[in-house]
Order: sequence, then structure tokens, then C-alpha cells
Amino acid sequence: MAADFNIKWIDRYRSAKSPANPEYPNGVDVDMSTQMLPSCQSPLPYPAPRCGMYIVTCKTCGTSAVITTSGRLDDPRSVKISCRPAKEKIQ
Repeated sequence: MAADFNIKWIDRYRSAKSPANPEYPNGVDVDMSTQMLPSCQSPLPYPAPRCGMYIVTCKTCGTSAVITTSGRLDDPRSVKISCRPAKEKIQ
């Protein structure tokens, strides 16, 4: 399912000290959905400029996630998160 995400990158103003994992030369797809449905996936700006984090918030349901970056080739390139269930009315 496609959703509209707000993606904000927070710079930690430092570079990675260790090399990238050679098993992921094209980045990784982060799945935080724990296979729950419905879920949405969004690309992330790839690679990140350096160490930092993405704060990803779904504009539809409000679910949010924090994903760290290192400014290397093994950075996250997409994220998948499960949708927040609709809130029940309190009587």
C-alpha cells in the first residue's frame, strides 16, 4: 500500500568510523511492519550524507519510526511500517 510520508533527516554532524557492510552494496530495505497489515512502504533519500537519523511519519495514520543512518552504501533505502489502527471512540 502506498502512503504519503513526512521524512525528516537529522544530521549528527559526524562520519562513520567503520566501513560499510559489503553484503549490502545497494542499501537495505527496513521492514518495521512485523508483517502486520495494513502496512505502507516508502523510499528514503539514499545514501544519507553522514551519520544521522530519519524520522518517518505517515501523513495518513500518524505512525512514526526513527531509522539511523551512517552515510555509507549500506544505509537504509526504504522503510515499511504497519498502519496504526483507527482509534475507538471513548464513551
